[in-house]
Amino acid sequence: MSCNCQPKPCGCEDTKLVSPVTTECAISELCDEVVSFECVKYTGNDIYTIDIKKNERLDLVVKKLVLYLTNPNCFNPLATCQSIKNFNISNVKQTEATVSYTVPGAPATITSTKLQWSTDPAFVTVTGSQSILVSATPKWTIINLSANTTYYVRLLTSTSGSADCCTSITLSFKTLTT
Repeated sequence: MSCNCQPKPCGCEDTKLVSPVTTECAISELCDEVVSFECVKYTGNDIYTIDIKKNERLDLVVKKLVLYLTNPNCFNPLATCQSIKNFNISNVKQTEATVSYTVPGAPATITSTKLQWSTDPAFVTVTGSQSILVSATPKWTIINLSANTTYYVRLLTSTSGSADCCTSITLSFKTLTT
């Protein structure tokens, strides 16, 4: 973040920093800096424990960290039941949205996933649910949604011996207005 944001009548404009460059601002930032995590890459060392790799997109890194912190058993790369990976929501429209993800490979033995969506972040009431076989493309379009409504989405994974053994992180989105 720069600390040299100069106020202008219609907002502000960044100016180049002068030496010495500092990232510690004595005053609050005058300009918001928006960075899309899909456009930023992690450049540190590979983190084997939670499968974070150098040059991985930062949005995927954050999702892995959240899953690891909230449900570490479903993140174990040696487990037969693991949560889905690379969970994403795209193509949000007035009454639909597309969910995509990756099913972990061996040693995981995932046989199916269950896509759930709700207007309740705690999923006390599930608005809709769809079971999807692992052999199917891990992409699903949720239809018949209400416009201008916030939805929460998660996926549960199952193995032949354990139904709904892992739950993914929960993502949210808001459908467009009519």
